[in-house]
Amino acid sequence: MRLSHHDLQSVLGAVGILTADSEPATLPERTNDSVKSLVSTDILSFEGFGTDNDYQGPLWYTPAESVSNDLLQVMADLVHEQPFYDDLVGRRTRAAARISDYLTISKYKKTALYNEFFRKIDTDRQMVAGLPVNSDLMISVSLCRLQKDFTDRDCGIFDLLTPHLVSAFRNAQFINRLKFETEQMEVALEATKFGIVTVDKDFCTHIESPTAVALFQKYFRSKSDSLPDGLNRYIRYHLPKFLGNEFYLPPIPLEISYQNAKLIIRLSFHSLTKTTVLLLEEIPAPLISDFVGMRLTRREASVLSWISHGKIDGEIGLLLAISVRTVQKHVEHIFDKLGVETRTAAANFIGR
Repeated sequence: MRLSHHDLQSVLGAVGILTADSEPATLPERTNDSVKSLVSTDILSFEGFGTDNDYQGPLWYTPAESVSNDLLQVMADLVHEQPFYDDLVGRRTRAAARISDYLTISKYKKTALYNEFFRKIDTDRQMVAGLPVNSDLMISVSLCRLQKDFTDRDCGIFDLLTPHLVSAFRNAQFINRLKFETEQMEVALEATKFGIVTVDKDFCTHIESPTAVALFQKYFRSKSDSLPDGLNRYIRYHLPKFLGNEFYLPPIPLEISYQNAKLIIRLSFHSLTKTTVLLLEEIPAPLISDFVGMRLTRREASVLSWISHGKIDGEIGLLLAISVRTVQKHVEHIFDKLGVETRTAAANFIGR
């Protein structure tokens, strides 16, 4: 049927109500208000069906007190008697349909479904449309009236709204899943003591986790949204290579030492959002207890600790107030006891 300009304006208004925001918590209110602004109804319900066409019960009824828990169980037992059940649930049909499209009202009033359910909520006219949200969920949206049947215009105008209702449910599911996955990722990151910092295209930092906040304050003494100079240069050097057309491996991590600890900063790039991602990991200074079982003296353990921090012999000598030659002798003994030939191999023994 041909809809009027006013009808189309009504649909746009209903869509506007539905898309006023995207929060899953407001979905019941938005869907109810959107539907009722378009087609008058005494009782409105959204009900779910699963993968095997099994009835999962109502998502919500409006008014909420219109259907008791006992009546909800009756609907669960008799839902297969719905005249449009096979089309709506079995064939996943979207199009709005009325009871009167399948049965005369007199025949309908002889069914157990009417007498055990709809008669008790004072309705005998119903229009239903299907919302195939995904392969696991089919939602029926049901509008009920007493005596005044739904018109062809009601069905036609409602069919224009149903794709937007489907999108609203899908968006709510996506946002809920995204929130859950984000929370799980944050829990996992905190458990492993990693921090995440993202850097947008304007080189403003966005600290994404409490661990990252603590590490940024400790190593950069700042919570501002501007990058420290050294880190800024590091990112700006590698960013053009990420933006190039050729495949570019992540760069060698940046290392920053502070108070006998070390911050490892790994850089990656999200090509879709053009966002630089920094993964922060702190490596604490080794303790003497880390060297138990290595047959090292306390002085040799101290030398190996500084080797693990990348210090050269001259620096170690100044830190331990011993000569460079003494440091070299300690290094030789460490190599012999650990059975290694390089400083890197010796440092790798820590924590084994």
